[in-house]
Amino acid sequence: DERHGYRGPIRYLWKEEDSDSTRDADASWDMERIEAHLKKFKNYGDLVPGVVTNVTEQTIYVQLKEQKIEVIDWDGLKWARAYINENKQGPVPKNANDILAPGAQIWLKPNQDGSFRLSQIPRVSGSLVAMDPNNGDILALVGGYNFLRNQFNRVTQAKRQVGSNIKPFLYSAALDNNFTLSSLINDAP
Repeated sequence: DERHGYRGPIRYLWKEEDSDSTRDADASWDMERIEAHLKKFKNYGDLVPGVVTNVTEQTIYVQLKEQKIEVIDWDGLKWARAYINENKQGPVPKNANDILAPGAQIWLKPNQDGSFRLSQIPRVSGSLVAMDPNNGDILALVGGYNFLRNQFNRVTQAKRQVGSNIKPFLYSAALDNNFTLSSLINDAP
């Protein structure tokens, strides 16, 4: 999903303030108010909601739930070229201000080392059926990315496309006839 670009934050909280107000809009969004806002959102799998509180040259500061502050460095941001369409992205960002501004509500994904990186909820959702090849038992069914977002179960409710469904039958017949994974077959007309 990230290779198509960053579609932007969920919303900008500061911009939701009354535009007629003369006071600084982000001054009313203290840590407690941000915490109360974030409590309305559940994690999506391993994606964690947060609000950008400060942006520097190549880092952003994000408040997570329980008033925890995370620093996202450039390695976790630099992938975020603006999404234009499926085949086109915006220019490569040169600093964090090209990507986000304070008040942005975003999703973060944890790295293996415990740090976080900027992320987004994927637009595409798929399914998986895991079977035991020895006896045909179904070990797991996954019907989509997150049931809370979309209750359509792609395993049980989707209509099957024939396409690649025939491949296991062809490949198993080839393996039964002494072909291996390294066998070369000329596919010329």
